[in-house]
Amino acid sequence: MGFFGIDLPPRDVPLWQEATGIGVDAGHITETWDANRELDEVLDEAYQLNQSSILITWEPWIYVPPTMPAAIRARVQPRWTCGDIVAGDHDRYIKTVARNIRDCQLENVYLRMMPYFNSNTRPWGHDPSLFISAWQRVVDLLFEGGGDKARAVWAPDARFPKHSSPAVWAQHALTYWPGGGYVDFAGVDVARHDHYSETTVADLYSQARLLGSLVNEPVIITGVQAPWGDRRPFYDGLAGWIHNEPYPPIRGMFLQPPALALGEDSAINDQDLTWAITSDEHVHQRVASMAEAIRNNGI
Repeated sequence: MGFFGIDLPPRDVPLWQEATGIGVDAGHITETWDANRELDEVLDEAYQLNQSSILITWEPWIYVPPTMPAAIRARVQPRWTCGDIVAGDHDRYIKTVARNIRDCQLENVYLRMMPYFNSNTRPWGHDPSLFISAWQRVVDLLFEGGGDKARAVWAPDARFPKHSSPAVWAQHALTYWPGGGYVDFAGVDVARHDHYSETTVADLYSQARLLGSLVNEPVIITGVQAPWGDRRPFYDGLAGWIHNEPYPPIRGMFLQPPALALGEDSAINDQDLTWAITSDEHVHQRVASMAEAIRNNGI
């Protein structure tokens, strides 16, 4: 059984769902470790709103916005390094999150931990061996704490190094592979921003197919974002992938509303959050069919 998600906090999912008429199983939040907060409230909120799961992008740093240069975003932050994780400095926090997951009523909590590690924009990607050790420690602590609903999502940047072939991209990403016992899903973004206009859905599918075959794990599409121009070819290509390609198995998909690409606050009106879907019946049908296929068939 698969799931369809939307890249919105649980509280905003019903608004999008009502406006589009498309059922949603999971929302998404980004949680930085410096907040040092328990997750019981947001997990309970998702359950109370009839969501079965949630995706949490879980990042050990003090957030640096994407408008900042890559070198600044990738700068190592004291207290938030992979070495600090390996040394046990964050064990208490990790165990608290494990307890929150254990006690929640959701079916799955997908933890997209330390994503884009293979890019030049995240501080946890400087040393692959240290990243692997940190990842393994976090997963061990999650399960020691009873967080057996936690699902570790290993999510490299699908567009780095830019212009590289799928084989070169995969070879680079796999230097960060922590081992099958420490990963439940491989996560890939299917994003076609205008400044990546040369990247096609076929290119992204080639990467996902290669990644799935190399790590032998099912795939979650952790972010779907169409270009601002004609969205139909993008969604036609993506629907063809979802409906017609049996490998890699796609267990879930998260759609990103276009307003979020502009950095807008999520709690805005449904017109802004859904226009890319509701304003074009062709696109609306494509998204609805993909959601149904993934949810009901667990492709």
